[in-house]
Amino acid sequence: MALWRTRDARQMMFIEYGYHVYQVVLSPDGSRVAFLIEGGAVQISRSDNGMALGQVLSNNAINMAFSPDSAKLAVADGNSVRFYRSEDGLVDLDYPILTHTSEIAAIAFDRRGERLAVGTAILRLLHDRVLSPTPTRPGDASHFAALRARV
Repeated sequence: MALWRTRDARQMMFIEYGYHVYQVVLSPDGSRVAFLIEGGAVQISRSDNGMALGQVLSNNAINMAFSPDSAKLAVADGNSVRFYRSEDGLVDLDYPILTHTSEIAAIAFDRRGERLAVGTAILRLLHDRVLSPTPTRPGDASHFAALRARV
């Protein structure tokens, strides 16, 4: 896993873990980096020196996203999303497990960290509890109108 500075293409850090890295996300405050490694595990490290902070106990992680305050890491694992503390990778018990009807492909927080968008074959917007699916196809104008109406 490598961390680069974009303005001058300088490599800031390189960490060799001996595993394939399938996804990397930086926390919004820049202090942490999480990466999805071979076997579906997620490692959280400090971004300044690469020191491991914790490993999320997941066997099948597919996607992940940091909350805007960088305190939480949401991890999509099959058809569910779990929230972990980014300081140590432990489950954040203040948040419920979110369960979807099909396998989750993508997740993203809103800028306040109050909502999590979950993408699958059917797009769902989650707000504290699971809401019903939007009955339109992605790309349709009515689809986006339906999402705006729920915000």
